[in-house]
Amino acid sequence: METISESNGHLASGAVTRGMVHARARELALGAGRDALHVTHSDYIQARRELTGESEFARQDAVINSFSKARGPLPAKRHPSHMGKRPHRKSAIS
Repeated sequence: METISESNGHLASGAVTRGMVHARARELALGAGRDALHVTHSDYIQARRELTGESEFARQDAVINSFSKARGPLPAKRHPSHMGKRPHRKSAIS
């Protein structure tokens, strides 16, 4: 059975289960004055962070990395001398 460390609130041993995260999210909702059935996405994220010890920086870094991998490489930057210039087109009005 997983236990929560008294000193830092993180798991002392074992893996974090969905049930543990949901239980903590319900506690956070109650602490915020909401019913335990009205858990917000923020409650769930906060509960997961507390139980896994994940920092906000690590979470943001993971989001950025997953976005970059899904999107692929960024297009090459254009030289400043080409910025704002469009190819010449013949005007329909002469």
